[in-house]
Amino acid sequence: MTEPWRILIVDDEEDLAPLIAASIRAAASNDFGNEPDVKIESVFDAAVERLAAEKYDLVILDVRDQPGATHGQEDQPSYPGTSVFERIRQHRFIPIIFYTAVPAEVQSHDNPPFVQVVSKIAEDHVGELRSAVRQAFQSDFPRIYRLLEDHSASVMRDFMIEFVEKNWDALSENRADMMHLLVRHLSTSLGDGGADMTAELGYGSGDESDDTVHPTRYYAALPSIDYATGDILHCSQSGSTSSDETETESWYVVVTPSCDFVSRKGKRHSEYVVLLECRLLSSFPEYENLVADRPVDSDQTTKRQRLRNLLDSRPYKQQVDRFHYLPEAWMVPDLIVDNQLVVSIPYDDLDEHYEKVASLDSPFAEELVHRFARYIGRLGTPDLDLDAIVARCVGQQHPP
Repeated sequence: MTEPWRILIVDDEEDLAPLIAASIRAAASNDFGNEPDVKIESVFDAAVERLAAEKYDLVILDVRDQPGATHGQEDQPSYPGTSVFERIRQHRFIPIIFYTAVPAEVQSHDNPPFVQVVSKIAEDHVGELRSAVRQAFQSDFPRIYRLLEDHSASVMRDFMIEFVEKNWDALSENRADMMHLLVRHLSTSLGDGGADMTAELGYGSGDESDDTVHPTRYYAALPSIDYATGDILHCSQSGSTSSDETETESWYVVVTPSCDFVSRKGKRHSEYVVLLECRLLSSFPEYENLVADRPVDSDQTTKRQRLRNLLDSRPYKQQVDRFHYLPEAWMVPDLIVDNQLVVSIPYDDLDEHYEKVASLDSPFAEELVHRFARYIGRLGTPDLDLDAIVARCVGQQHPP
């Protein structure tokens, strides 16, 4: 990255802040190649305005005013840094390092590498601050955030120039159309550009083929609070036996149509929700038989193919379409949806007993429902005597 990192120090100690800035410049340049652009802001309220108007990659934030500052009551300390922290987090994401003589006041926010707390009264406080800065940048979140901002700005610029400008006569009559088209275009670009941005960050080659995608493309990791088709649900239940108490974990996917969750005139279309139970991939013999083969034995190729067939919904000597594979990603383990394990529960039980972990993205949610409908709605018919038909065809071509 050629553009240097931008760091804002928010501290009203006029003697200390420049020394810390110089130390960070030296340390960060050794770690990341370019000397960072470090700015100092001594007024807490002005720091929020500055962050809104300028781009920064990291904030180093003091908590307490200079000794003697009060809230109008004698001996009552002032902690404006906590207010600044909350205001920053309401408007944007940026890694923050609390650098303070009262670390206990903000210890509850400590969540490295996003939020870190460094004590000014520690024996090696400068070294600890340098380490925190290093950890923030090594997390790659500043790089990711920059890349997403640049990508979004580029897409919006091209959209405005290539589409809006050229079609303004039509769009100006209904500007809501323009917004919907822009949001959809931006959404599509983020999905299609995922592989390229991943490669640019050095996380992979980015060479997704035309017919394969990364497993995480199956899911929306921050699903809507409303329920919809394709929601992945997790349920933990405790049960007791005569000897001990056990806890079981179950996974489900919602197949009730999304429109049935809509409430009209105070009444929801669906009183019950249809779920398909999912089984862990590791519980299937196709998986167990392959993993148990270490070192590799002579049947390895066959066992690999049988596992692939299971993942492709064509299990060996079983019904096609009975199973549907959901790949491991984020908090979702490798799951096999079983179209025979259909569960119906009251809608009101969803929030009480189930946690929505993720949602299947389009078109993967639609694919799952289509496979379920195809499996459940299949018709059983006698097998046609194909051998007799082939023999007849051959006989017509070669009469006696």
